[in-house]
Amino acid sequence: MNLLTLIYFDGDTIRYGYQPEGKGKKGIIAYNSKDKTVTVEERAEADNNQYYANMAKSKIQKIATEKTLPRECVQAWY
Repeated sequence: MNLLTLIYFDGDTIRYGYQPEGKGKKGIIAYNSKDKTVTVEERAEADNNQYYANMAKSKIQKIATEKTLPRECVQAWY
């Protein structure tokens, strides 16, 4: 489970903080709308193998593709 929080949006760049299991220091994922890339700018404290970052990247890509921009959302999988 990731807690995603919108940090920044300027029309070209979207930045979300992601927090694995809703605990610890957040990491930062950025989406660039010009080249449609998603990158990990900072890995979250509890994300040792970048598994949560990769899941957050896919969710943020979907958010950008669907042109939605929630201030906060929970990403869950099983």
